[in-house]
Amino acid sequence: MSLLNDADAAFSGYLSQYPSGKYADSARGLLRRVKWFQGKTGEALNMLEEAILDALQKDEAELRAVAVAHQSNFAPDLATTSRHFSRSARRKRP
Repeated sequence: MSLLNDADAAFSGYLSQYPSGKYADSARGLLRRVKWFQGKTGEALNMLEEAILDALQKDEAELRAVAVAHQSNFAPDLATTSRHFSRSARRKRP
């Protein structure tokens, strides 16, 4: 777990220092994966939801890129994911 904690701290630190930096989107995606591997699925899903809602406001191509990037990471737990998003979508429709 130490390596995951180190990765969490590094990506979180980068995002704190450079929230709109050149590699911010990549760091957020990697941080979501780290959270998932740490077993912090709620945090990972919340971060994924933020990415999807941001992409919805931008364009369809970006939304597809987010979905494809996370398809394999979240596929084992699709039931939890779909329940989470159906509740969230009712609360936060843009």
